[in-house]
Amino acid sequence: MKKTMAWLLAVVLLTVCFAACAGSSKPSEPVEIPGTWNLTGAKASGIKVDASQLGFTMSFTFNEDGTAAMTYEGETTDGLNWALDGSVVKLSTHGVDLYDFQFDGSTLTLHEDTENVDLIFGK
Repeated sequence: MKKTMAWLLAVVLLTVCFAACAGSSKPSEPVEIPGTWNLTGAKASGIKVDASQLGFTMSFTFNEDGTAAMTYEGETTDGLNWALDGSVVKLSTHGVDLYDFQFDGSTLTLHEDTENVDLIFGK
């Protein structure tokens, strides 16, 4: 009888522990594309740097209606369009493709081929 009670108590305690652990993690909320995405950093050759070390500011604003704007060093360029294609945000103007951003659910990454650097944007 004592062994049965001990096993029952152990099972109850394990159940409570597992339930407590499962309830403690809060699922992350999905990030939507529309809104303003600011440059948060860059990565090249495996080295990551913060945006404050880059010496310039840059952001993209994606509107609900598919239009977009880019702000670089305080100068804004309007007349851009965006579309989501799978996990790629495609930015264009007048039918000409400009940039493809990789979207991982929380960041946008723009790979710059000529400098071989990834620019990372977040909300």
